[in-house]
Order: sequence, then structure tokens, then C-alpha cells
Amino acid sequence: MLDVSTPAPTRRRRRMTGRMAATAVVLAMIATAGVSWAQDPPPTEIPGLVANVREYGAVGNGMANDTAAIQQANDAMFALGGGSVVFPAGTYKAMGVRQDSNVSFVSIEGARLLHLDGVSNTAIVEGRTTRTDGSISTGSNVLNVDSTNRVLPGAVVGIRAAGGASTVQATKLEYAVASSGLIVLSDPGGWRRNTANFLWIQDEIVSYTGMSGKILKNVRRGLFGTAAVAHPAGAPVAQAQGLYARVQSVGDDTIELDRPAVRGVTYADVWVGSVNMSVRGLTLDGNRKSGGSPNNGLPLRYALARWLTIEGCTIQKGDHGAITLDQGTSDSFIVNNVMRDNGDRAANVGSAVWLYRGARGNVVRDNEIGGLSYDGISVDDRSGISTEWDGPGEENLIQANQIDIPPVTRNHAIFVAGSNRNEIADNDVRSTKRGIAIVKSTQGIIPGDSEGNLVRDNRLHGHAWGLHVTGSYNAFERNVITSTMRPVVDTGVGNTYIWLDPGPTPTPTATAQAPAATPGKLLSKLIGG
Repeated sequence: MLDVSTPAPTRRRRRMTGRMAATAVVLAMIATAGVSWAQDPPPTEIPGLVANVREYGAVGNGMANDTAAIQQANDAMFALGGGSVVFPAGTYKAMGVRQDSNVSFVSIEGARLLHLDGVSNTAIVEGRTTRTDGSISTGSNVLNVDSTNRVLPGAVVGIRAAGGASTVQATKLEYAVASSGLIVLSDPGGWRRNTANFLWIQDEIVSYTGMSGKILKNVRRGLFGTAAVAHPAGAPVAQAQGLYARVQSVGDDTIELDRPAVRGVTYADVWVGSVNMSVRGLTLDGNRKSGGSPNNGLPLRYALARWLTIEGCTIQKGDHGAITLDQGTSDSFIVNNVMRDNGDRAANVGSAVWLYRGARGNVVRDNEIGGLSYDGISVDDRSGISTEWDGPGEENLIQANQIDIPPVTRNHAIFVAGSNRNEIADNDVRSTKRGIAIVKSTQGIIPGDSEGNLVRDNRLHGHAWGLHVTGSYNAFERNVITSTMRPVVDTGVGNTYIWLDPGPTPTPTATAQAPAATPGKLLSKLIGG
């Protein structure tokens, strides 16, 4: 079993050559990235206390709803400072269990967790997030909060709108607007239309809960300490970006962060994630119904989590995948798992593993992914519509995974979109329509490039396209591509290739100019809304 305190692999040193100026640019981007790959261990190990779910009322017969019993066992361990929730042999139906900091879920006799109904958009197990109100000044790393309950050092924090204006989801006002009145966007593409969202219009934060064409509906003005003022036609409008940061220290009503706020906010929503969790040896079944469901999410979902380990599990039949690490989740391990039949192939959506919206410094290693899944592993910056928690996945390590998924539409073994400085190494990928993709994110208004990624020593076999590249300044080294119709399709800029033999020549074609395929939008719940 993996010891989460064990340092992750360190980067190999490479000999720099004078092959190309672009190669030096790419390697410089990678070398200066500060890649940690979960090297920072959690401050404490999970205590040795144990709670047996049977002792809290779990039945494990595959018919009873055991959610409440599992939750009670988790809560008991958290109240004592942490421990292991153990599952004897049986099938436990559950949904929406909130896992807390310093708590491990462990199978002791081949236990199985089965999604309660296979339809609801709630995971079997989710990492707990805690909400409070907070204020922070521009350029400050001290967050004043109403409560520090459940806030632990090292935790990931998300602060609404404090990340400033998005650079990839932005437009302008179509018409001038007074301090009240209709707000009309110049380009309505990619915005959230039916749920609450927050925008920066110059120095004012506004919210809305719907759109009619280009017009925002149910608008509130001057939020979180900003003032409702008039704006001219053509004034910049951008998605209000949440700020991801880590807790350095916790006071009575203050939290010191590891980075400053881009924009100051007052009485804004603040969420704090959990730390040092693990799931080991369990079988988790998403209970996917025949033909799939547009609402069923994933067996395991974690947002704002840190120091999470998922190891030795079998995870299957989730409509949108097996595991998602979302919203700034970092320094976590997904290792030695078997994942099969995850995703909705009929709807062209889903990935066994999602490193999603700002996931950083995570390790996905030595997993076996197959069956009737859609994509294998995705590092994705955003979904089909803009959200305040969008952000590139950075500095993740995807290594030594075996992925063999039958081809369908444009599915991928490994898919990286709008994300930077990740390493994809030593993977064996087979059969998917496309092998490894490093592509711009084309969802929303402004494409987000993928830069500084290193793709090395992978084996690709039996694809229509091997390497699909629309990102720029990425390095591809010593990859072996066999039995593939088009080994390399590259329409990016400044990408470099080093082959063990002469290798294939990247040749852009008219077909390759088509927009990059995406694994479909993840139907995940936003924390707090």
C-alpha cells in the first residue's frame, strides 16, 4: 500500500542539446514550472482509530440505504481527530457520503459500494467542503472569515471573485448601462444561462441567474464591496474568477493564504476543502442504468481537496467517469486502481479520471483503465459553459497507466485541454480513436492554449490518430507509435519531437484543422451552487 507521506518521483535531469531553439523554449518552461507532484506530505498521518460501518447500522445487503450509517462512522472518526472507516464484506448502497479530513475508507473483506439509484447527480463519496463568508483586500493574503470551523493548515480554499477577471471567458457590453437597467452582452456564447453566475464589468461585480439571448436576467449589482455604477458601451465583461489558495495558518477569525487576492472582495462566499483522506481497496459501482443517464455523475468526486489517496480500488459504471479531482484539488494520488466501463459512449462524454478545473500537482499512476469507457484520463480546464472555478490543470504527473478502450467517435486515451506543464510518461495506450491529445480548450469564447507539457516514453498502438496536438511549445520525446493510421497530427506552434528512430513527421492537413475534440462537459455540481 502507498504511504502518502512518501515523496513522489522527482524529475529526471536531461541533457540539453542544440537541436532547435524551440526545444530550449519548451524545456525551459517545464524546468521552471516548480513541479512538485504531491511531494509535500500531509502534516499528520491518519490516526489508528477504527469505526466499523456495521456497528453504526449499515446492513450491506445491496438493498438497504446505508448512507446514514456510513456518514455516522465518518463523523465519529472526524470528531476524534481522524481514523479509518472499515467496510466488512457486503454491498452497501449509498449516495452523497461526505468524507472528512484525516478519514480513510477501507475495505477489509472485498466490500462493494453501490450508487443508491444510478441516476442522481451525486457521487457515492464526495470530499467535504465547508462554506463561510470572508473578506480580503487586493494584494493581501490574509482572509478575514466569519468562521474557521473545519479549516486545517494546508487545505485548499476557493474565494468567489477574488481571482479577478477571466482571460478566456470575456466579452464587452453591447450597449451602455446606467447604475441600473438591462445588461446586454456583445457575445453571449459560452456563458452560464440557467444558473447563478458572477461577472466583473470593469470594477463592479454583478450576478445573474439566466439569459434571454444577449440579455442577462435577474441581475444584482455592486456585489461583494463593489459599487453599482454606469458603464459605457464596449466596457469589458469577464467571468468573475474564483481564487484558489492554500491555508498557511489559521487564527480565530483569519486565514493566512499562500497567495494574494487578485481582486479584493467583501463578504464573499468562501469554501474550504478537506485534507488527508484516502479510499483503499473498495469496489465502487456507479450503478449506471442501461443507455446511461444525463444526471448520474461519478462514484468518487473531490473538490478543493488536498493529500487524497485513492489506491487499490475497482471503480466502474459511472456515467461521467470513475473519479474527478476538481476545483483546485492538489497533491493527491490515484494509484494502482482498476477502472472499467466508465463514461457514456452513446453521448460521447466521460473520462475514467478527470483532473478538472485547476487540479494541480496530482499523480495518476499504475492504473488499469478499460472496458466500455469513453476517455481514459483527462486534464481539463473547463466544461462547455463558463464557470467561476475554471482554470488550467498544471504540474500533474500521468505515468505508467495501461489504457485499452475500444474506439468510438473521437475518444482519447489521454486528453489534455487548456492545461500546462503536465508530464505524461511511460503510459501504454491502445485502441481509442485518438491516442494522446494536447489541445487548446475550444469551449467558451477565447481558446485556452496548452503549453509546456512533456509527453515522453509512451507506447501508442492501434489508433486512428496517435498524437493529436493543437497546443503550442510542448515537448514529445521517445514515444513509440505503432499500427496507427496517422501517427502525428500537429496544428500547433513550436512543438518539438525527439524519436528513437526517424519516426513519423508531423504533417498538418485540412482534416487536422478541425476544432479539437473534447470529452464532453462534466455534469458536476459546483460547491455552493
